[in-house]
Amino acid sequence: MKHIKVLELSEADRLKLEKGYHNGPTHNYRIRCKSILLKSSGKSASEIA
Repeated sequence: MKHIKVLELSEADRLKLEKGYHNGPTHNYRIRCKSILLKSSGKSASEIA
């Protein structure tokens, strides 16, 4: 099993990403925000995809 790299986010960064996920201007932007949030919670790239 491969090691999963976990992104470390500050609380401010997490809040900005959550706001972007809920209120982002485009669908692609919202998906990117959600992907980063999932990666920071320990999900692998294949689980996110």
